[in-house]
Parts: sequence; C-alpha cells; structure tokens
Amino acid sequence: MTRLRVLLCAMTVLATPGVLAFEVRGAVVDRDDKPIAAVDVWLSQYPRVQKTVSNENGRFAFNEVDVGFIDLVAHKGGYALDGFSGVVAEARSIALHLGAPGVVALHIISDDGLPVAGARVRSMLVCDRFSVPVESLAPSGFPSPRSDSNGRMEITDLPQEGYLQLRVAHRSSADTVEAYAPVGGELRTVVLYPGVTLHGRASAADGAGLAQAQLVVLLETPTGTTHSSQTLTDPEGFYSLRVRPGKARIMVAHEDYASPKPQVVTIAPNEESVTVDVQLVAPCALEGNILGPEDEPMAGIHMIYVVDGEVYGEALTRSDGTFRLLVPPENGVLHVLPPPGLMTQDLPGIPVKTAEQTRIALSPIRLKRLPEIAGVIRDADGEPAAQAFVRSIELAAPVYAITDAQGRFRLTLRQMPEGVKELFLAEHALRFQRRKFSVDVRNPESLEVTLRPY
Repeated sequence: MTRLRVLLCAMTVLATPGVLAFEVRGAVVDRDDKPIAAVDVWLSQYPRVQKTVSNENGRFAFNEVDVGFIDLVAHKGGYALDGFSGVVAEARSIALHLGAPGVVALHIISDDGLPVAGARVRSMLVCDRFSVPVESLAPSGFPSPRSDSNGRMEITDLPQEGYLQLRVAHRSSADTVEAYAPVGGELRTVVLYPGVTLHGRASAADGAGLAQAQLVVLLETPTGTTHSSQTLTDPEGFYSLRVRPGKARIMVAHEDYASPKPQVVTIAPNEESVTVDVQLVAPCALEGNILGPEDEPMAGIHMIYVVDGEVYGEALTRSDGTFRLLVPPENGVLHVLPPPGLMTQDLPGIPVKTAEQTRIALSPIRLKRLPEIAGVIRDADGEPAAQAFVRSIELAAPVYAITDAQGRFRLTLRQMPEGVKELFLAEHALRFQRRKFSVDVRNPESLEVTLRPY
C-alpha cells in the first residue's frame, strides 16, 4: 500500500462539475489585515479554472466547487501573491495575505550553454505551501513571463524571503524542475535538455477520440531520477509533450471512462519521437457511501481501485458521503484510505467482482476510531519493567512509548495499519532485555509481554 499511496500523487482526481457543489469563499488582506480590493483570484480544479475579483471589502467567492484538490491563488501587482492548495470536502472560508513583493531572476540556457529565448514557467510551488499552475491560469490573465533573447527571466510579486520550486518549459526541450530558487537571491541558472516528442491519441473502444483525457508520464532516467509530466488531449483526442529519454510509465484518466493498465515504454536518446496510443474502456460504476463512527456521512475520503498491484481508479466521497468510482471490468480490490485517527470497521480492502457488470451498489462502508494498544512489560524475572521502550517496527506512521513505574504502556495509532497484525518491539537497554510481539491492531486486547535477555 505504501507504493500505491505514492502512485496517487501522479494523477488528479477528476471532479464532476455540479454534483453537490459547494462554495469556497474568503478575504484578501494586506500585512496589516486591511482588505485589498480588485485582487485577481483563481480557483483551479484541474483541468477546470474559475476566476473572480475581490470586492471593496476584499471578499471573494466561488460557488461551483466540488470535493477534491484545489489550487487557490490571489495576485495583484505590487503585492506578493498568496494561495492555498489542498483537498476541500465542504464549504470553506480561506483568508489570503498579500505582503511585500520580491523577485526570482533566472538565466535559462541549453545543455550546450547557449541562452534559450521563449522559455516559460509551467508551474511553481511557493514556500512549500501552495502551488500555482501557471500554464492553466495564464489564459485567464495570470502573469506568464518568457525568457528574453539572453535567456533572462524575472518572476515578480513573490513573497519576500520565500522560495520556489519551478517547472520550466520550452517547446524544443523537456521540462526542467528547479528544486530551490530563493526569492531575492542571486541569478539562478536553469539548464534545459533536449527532449523526445511523445505523442499519440486517446480513444474509446469504438475508435472515437476523447477530448480532455488527462495523461501523466512518470519517467525514470538512466541516472535513476524520476520526472513527471502531464497534459490533456485536444478535442480530437491527440496529445503531444516532450520528455527526457528513459523508461516511461504512461497513465491516462477520463471522467467518463475507466483507465486502462499503464503502458511502459523505453524512450531512447537518439529517437526523434515515440508514438503511444491509449484506449480507455467502458467502465463499471462502483457506487456507495462511507459513514463515520457516529453514522455521520464522511466527505473527502480517498479510495483507490487496485488490480494486481496497479491503481486503475480513484475517487473522493462527496459532501453527503456518497461516491461513484469508474473502474475497468476486471476483478480488483477497493481500498479505503481513512483520515488520521480512523480506520475501516471491516476489511481494509474490499474485494470486488465486476463480472461484466456496468454498475455495482456496495453496502455502506463504516469507519471507526483507531484503537489504543495497551499492556504491561515485565522483565525476565517477571517484575514490572519501568522505563522500557516500546515501539512499532513497520508501521508507516511509527508510534512509541516509555513504560511507567508499574511497567504499563499505551500506544495511540495515528494511521490505519496496512495489515491486520503488526509487529512491535519492547526493550530495556540497561538490562539488555527485549522482546518482539505481534498485535491484532483491529481488535487489540490488553497485553502482557515478558522481556528476554539478549
């Protein structure tokens, strides 16, 4: 499951406009908390972008927001931009603060040292707090500077003493990610490398091209580094992007179809172009709802559908706790990824047999609070072991505790374990005693563990 969680970062959960939509509102203020009027504010739910302008009280609102990941960005010349990136599951108010502006200066060159004119910023991550999808926002007015004939570019209206992570693009090169660019720092040199054109067409089973299909390419280069690129198909289903040579894993998603198995191709450095066509399949719709410990609807719960270790689809529950996930007609497992502090009441993975069905209604999926693991640690002589260290061994979110004078300990899990039984270790370093023990984390009982010499 750790590998599956990593894969989720590559694809965007496609929102369905108008389905139980809600409002995201807020205010834009300056460093003295005074409202700022006439600020351009964008809300992006890839690939959909909305724009508004703050009123005389600095207020703004977006009415057609769906459960999912959003990028919210506020910009006005002469101020440092601000924003928010994250999952929203219900109506929310967000305050944005515009401070004093700073600049990042770049020098864009090719791999042979020549200046590159016409390079642009595709996206940027600001201070590790929020993302700005520049390429998506530019058509509706967000500044999108280009490098000049000397390869120079300035990105303005950034938070002073902040920093950026940038994705720089050019029509004849593969994207380059500049991992760290401090605002107000020295001129940063960004090197663009030649790319290979990866292109093709996304279609349905009948051969019809599919517009607005999202393609994500995860690329492992010969040096072992991993790059990701994404694009949308045009109205006839065609796509094209430039990538570096390496082993490419190509994934595709569309709001009306099930995703096929990712394709893996090797892109050689001497190739001018590589064609990869992808065909999406008629889906089976998994429908159901998720309830919390008090039978309350749970919004924004992440789910993935897995077939033979591959993620074929993902979804978030709506504000009323319901979900609809389109999956291929292949038997798989539906994994529910609860928020911190909760776990599924039954199996963490729900086996699903599609059997050529077009719709499957699932029973309500219930969440419960994560249990505490408690007990007593005794030394090799059977006496309570005070100051013994108790910890998890393989949990993704480690937990640990120190026993009290009576040898008692209590562990509070923070995240749903991946297995039913998990290993723990109790040890007393001063007495050179330890003991591994397993716990049924779904239904733990009070434990008594006796240490052994080592």
